[in-house]
Amino acid sequence: MNNHAKLSSPALGAILYMALAMVIWAAIETIALLFTKHYSSFQVVWMRYSVHLLFMLIVLGPRARARLFRTQRLGMQFLRGMLMMGMHLSFIFAVRHMPVSATMAGFWVTPLLLLGFSALRGERPDWLHWLITAAVTAGVWVILRPVSAVMQPAGLLAISMALCFVIYMQMTRAMKGEDLLASLFYTAFSVWIVLSAFMPFYWVTPTFPDLLVAAAIGLLGYVGILGFDRAAELAPTWVSAPIGFLQPVMMLFSDWIFRHHFAGRFSLGVAGLIVAALGLLAWRSLPVLRSKLGYHHV
Repeated sequence: MNNHAKLSSPALGAILYMALAMVIWAAIETIALLFTKHYSSFQVVWMRYSVHLLFMLIVLGPRARARLFRTQRLGMQFLRGMLMMGMHLSFIFAVRHMPVSATMAGFWVTPLLLLGFSALRGERPDWLHWLITAAVTAGVWVILRPVSAVMQPAGLLAISMALCFVIYMQMTRAMKGEDLLASLFYTAFSVWIVLSAFMPFYWVTPTFPDLLVAAAIGLLGYVGILGFDRAAELAPTWVSAPIGFLQPVMMLFSDWIFRHHFAGRFSLGVAGLIVAALGLLAWRSLPVLRSKLGYHHV
């Protein structure tokens, strides 16, 4: 049995968890539109991780107890948290100087970077996986239309956002023996403890409806990070990396439905091709499942 076949069952789990995380990410971006405009981005991120931590402490804590805190790699856990915060901060500062679409276009070099980092770890995708991922990256750029905006100096912040996420995922892969609950706790706690020092300067008392929005974002954020962590634990990051492109496709439809911004038939056609390409990559990652259904490796 070849390496692809050995990965079949874990690969399916990694793909599904990454798909879950991307659905959650798109939902968070959509729900965040309900926030009133007088909160700083720093406070919104702080509230998100406050809810994440409260959920773990109040709901999971009584049963999990010491599992929430037990780790053999405390320094690496905090470093992962700092990478997650770096991802948020890179985005916050990038969108002050360039459009969100251009920022995200820079970020979506992430799947290619994940393929490269996997190769460096000896977990090598094949040439067709590289080719399709590169083609889908180009398709996402067509949808986001960053034009020259991503080439300005602020574009480095978008690349920084991508690097923070890529290194976060690779560290998670390297720490796959750690308890998932502890990893989820320290990721959130690291961000929360640092931003808490700045909250007196940014704090605006939220209204009750905004507290409900923050609660929804925080709980969804917990599930999203769980999806990222499980995807990295189950299989090499090249397996699930291209599934990340579901997020910009979903945001295309979210903007159409909730913001009444129609991107055009051409962009919708490109989005359809992206989904088809991702389906092919997922199919190629599951040779054992395909063989049971009577198909052969593509």
